Amino acid sequence: MPTSQERIIAGIKARNLGELGNRSLESYAGKPQSLKDLIETASKADLAAKKLQLTVQRLQNDLAKEERRSSEQFEAFTSMPRAERQRLKADHLKNFRRELVKNSSDERFAILKEIREHADNMAAVSDLYSSAVHMLVQHNLGGEARSRYYQQIAHAGPTELTTYARRAANLGDRDLAAAVAQRYDSLDSSQRKAVGFSKNDLANSICGTDFVKSSGAFAIARNRFNESLNANRAFESGKTTGSNAVRRALDRRSEGNALDAPE
Repeated sequence: MPTSQERIIAGIKARNLGELGNRSLESYAGKPQSLKDLIETASKADLAAKKLQLTVQRLQNDLAKEERRSSEQFEAFTSMPRAERQRLKADHLKNFRRELVKNSSDERFAILKEIREHADNMAAVSDLYSSAVHMLVQHNLGGEARSRYYQQIAHAGPTELTTYARRAANLGDRDLAAAVAQRYDSLDSSQRKAVGFSKNDLANSICGTDFVKSSGAFAIARNRFNESLNANRAFESGKTTGSNAVRRALDRRSEGNALDAPE
């Protein structure tokens, strides 16, 4: 059974994920503001998860060490029936584990809280990075370079706009691409049909790589939180399940190389 602390963490996680579509704008303030911020936050979650892993491993080593010590101790009681020695040893280890779990609770919970905070900060802005298009249309909004480009192409027709889109893709110029996307949105339906590109294609050519990285960063923060909860629960209960290992392997496939330094 999950502890009360784990239920608190899981509840906060579920609430944050559930409220993404119905939150005040204030909730976005102070959260990761760029791809670099996302990767740094995901990296912090990854490091904290490794810290918990090492903490749990240390505690498990303490338990294994005590098990070896108690085996030697109780096996020395040769005048006592073997069944009785085994019962006493089992009771001793049960009490030892209970105290180990209790005494390490604050340490483990502090790390879990840190991981949860990183995951929550990431989840709070996930809708801003839901697609390459979202990332492109937000790029340098109000910035001088993008505004200057838009002023120059504000009246461009389908053919001219297609040329600008190709130039943006060729140069990897995000300001020009964002301005092209902005102009594209102002076209009527017949004009959009006449252009030689789609906004999705333009966004993918410009922001596709960063979108993949951001998706991987979100996956890392989410996965490390879930993995840490499972690891902590397994330590407290003394039980592990093979399904957790399988799920972890599957979930980690979505992370890609997100923690590599952005270009």
